[in-house]
Amino acid sequence: MITPWHIPRNALTWILLSLLLLVPAHYDHLPWWALLVCLVVAGWRIMILRGEWGLPSIWIKLLLVLLSVAGIYQQFGGITGLEPMVALLFCGFSLKLLECSSRRDVYLVLFLAYLVAASAFLFSQQITFSLYMLLCVLVITAALVALHQPNVSEFSLSGLYKATVILLQAIPLTVVLFLVLPRFEPLWSVPAPSHQARTGMSDTMSPGDISALGRSDQLVFRAEFESGIPSSRQLYWRGLTLSDFDGRTWHRGPENMRFLTPRESQSVRQRFSQPINYKLIIEPNNQYWIFSLPLAFTDNPKVKMASDSRLVSIQQIGSRMQLDVLSDPDERLQSFMDIQQRALYTELPASGNPRTREWAQRLLDQAGNEVIFVQQMLDYFSREAFFYTLEPPLLGRDSVDEFIFDTRRGFCEHYASSFVFAVRSAGIPARVVAGYQGGDVNPLTGVVSVRQYDAHAWAEVWLEDQGWVRVDPTGAVSPLRIESGLQRAMEAVAEEFLPDDFLSPYRYRDIPWINQLRLRYEMLNYQWTKWVLNYRGQLQIDVMKRLLGDITAWRIAVLLLLVTLLASLPFLYRAWLHGRHLEPHQRLYLKICRMLEKQGYERQPNETPDEFAHRVAQDAPAWGPSLQLVTGLFTRLEYESVPEQEREQALKNLKHELFKLRYKRVWK
Repeated sequence: MITPWHIPRNALTWILLSLLLLVPAHYDHLPWWALLVCLVVAGWRIMILRGEWGLPSIWIKLLLVLLSVAGIYQQFGGITGLEPMVALLFCGFSLKLLECSSRRDVYLVLFLAYLVAASAFLFSQQITFSLYMLLCVLVITAALVALHQPNVSEFSLSGLYKATVILLQAIPLTVVLFLVLPRFEPLWSVPAPSHQARTGMSDTMSPGDISALGRSDQLVFRAEFESGIPSSRQLYWRGLTLSDFDGRTWHRGPENMRFLTPRESQSVRQRFSQPINYKLIIEPNNQYWIFSLPLAFTDNPKVKMASDSRLVSIQQIGSRMQLDVLSDPDERLQSFMDIQQRALYTELPASGNPRTREWAQRLLDQAGNEVIFVQQMLDYFSREAFFYTLEPPLLGRDSVDEFIFDTRRGFCEHYASSFVFAVRSAGIPARVVAGYQGGDVNPLTGVVSVRQYDAHAWAEVWLEDQGWVRVDPTGAVSPLRIESGLQRAMEAVAEEFLPDDFLSPYRYRDIPWINQLRLRYEMLNYQWTKWVLNYRGQLQIDVMKRLLGDITAWRIAVLLLLVTLLASLPFLYRAWLHGRHLEPHQRLYLKICRMLEKQGYERQPNETPDEFAHRVAQDAPAWGPSLQLVTGLFTRLEYESVPEQEREQALKNLKHELFKLRYKRVWK
């Protein structure tokens, strides 16, 4: 009768630990029931270990697989795509643990665990997350080591120790390979996870859209300036211009679809008189538009300039993107407007908001010219009892009329939308601009971090002899929003900042020690992003030149060889030092023990040589004579006083038996 194979208790414990550690790494992009499946599988396997349950039947396993596939299809609308495939991989990894009945099955589970851990980096690569995933890999490796310790019956940390040694050995070579291996663009394209763009800036704007972004502290991009950070009033990050209005929602117009030719872009660049140089590090957002200071230029071939002076990526920003940009906010965005463009930027729905239309025309007649008219409108917003709030009341059919004359409570999109509508009612070209304003400056790095709560909308008005002029009615109502950011503006009106995220450190910037921890963490994360996640292209070439001088294949090979030798030296020295203090017969006996260990027979710490030989001989009688002779020779040399000549002969006999075991294969 063949005894069924069972996963060693120690190995199973480490496998279950790795399974549970991988759950937090995927919790934010997997359906809740997939995580529940993982916990159920872990509990079921524990009951099998205790002998209270058995392995599930093939019908139960088939049912679980079908339910998992159906759940993924229902959750994501299909099983193709990044998130559905990761969910399918995670469910397969969990369910496979229920049918492990051989060592090969356990190997497959562990290899799937490594793959599940690697897939988590598709969703996040922050330094804290990377350290957590390193812990997951360490535990998975400990499970793999424990699988090769069949004689360790109870849970033991020895596997974790050996796994740590293995990973430490790999670090030097990993670092060198990271530095020298070139980074090529992949032959395939993996779209960014869809959840990364759920709270981002969309290409339409309705009342309440941007105020919803004001509740999130998600990072959008970072900016590093070469020579001083502009004042907060200058940090208007343009991303979208919206010119079509249907009575409630603003949309992009046809002028957004035309891009400048390379020659036209260069002519724009030549107009710069005092350009501002800065570097953008843009987080993945599944969108095309790039947020930059007004009148921006870049020579990156993957970015184009639109006719409305915006920067647009030629493909979705599905991975972190680094961009060198030049801007000159003092230059005109556009110096000429034809009749067709004027008609586009003054177009309004045929009906709706009659009070605003009449009021704007009357105000223009009183002002006498466009410049005074715009200033009087701003004075109206600052003089009347308008209120800046993240929780504006709902508006009805004539939303602009209700906002300007009745509720007077709104966020930046309410002010920008109503202002542009009123200006167009007076026959003056205007458009809404959506983007971000301000940003959090880290004094430790001098880097500006722009987050979702910095989302903002303002207006651009066409004035003769001036071109497009930025006008921000929100600044007339709440100057603190422009000068000091959203948090100070919310404090001024006694509203809570980031009300949906109680644990966000950005809520507690007034507490010095929390703010210092936040700034230091952001500095560390920025350096990680700049030097590790963005280590490619020219940066990699510069680092390689500092290390090697001329970059040649021979120098890279020599560097790899030297690092491998240096990484091996501590372990070679330890082995040499250990063998140096052993007698010749002790070293020979240890070699025989290591040979037996490879065959599955490991000598226990409290086991005498005679007991060990007797145990092995009982299981493998063919080995008995050789082991008894070896053990007798070793015991005599170890514990008896043997004359020198007899000792030399005994050592020769011991070497002879070792030769027989090694080369004449006295094995099963």
